[in-house]
Amino acid sequence: VQEGVPNTRTLVLTDIHMPEMGGIELTALLRSQWDSGILPVVGVTADHTAEVRSSCLLCGMQALVVKPVVRRTLRKTLAEVLRAVWGEAATEADLRPGMEEDPIAPDL
Repeated sequence: VQEGVPNTRTLVLTDIHMPEMGGIELTALLRSQWDSGILPVVGVTADHTAEVRSSCLLCGMQALVVKPVVRRTLRKTLAEVLRAVWGEAATEADLRPGMEEDPIAPDL
């Protein structure tokens, strides 16, 4: 993580379980430098237990998306975070019009 102020349009999308540093640890590190109003974080996980959701929100993530990721759900979640953080009238369609409601392929 480099020091400095993130671009005002920066949003972090992180998997919760990654090698070396998981999404919860990454978010804690980011929160030590920037608050959620400057750098929003959205987690992605296949583990949708209440405990994981609670840990993600307590560490400073704005939202959590459960795998398999559905494009419409991802667009909706990102639009909600953008509206909440930046106060913009972002809609799901603004993020990427024409995306279908199928799970996102791992290689995209």
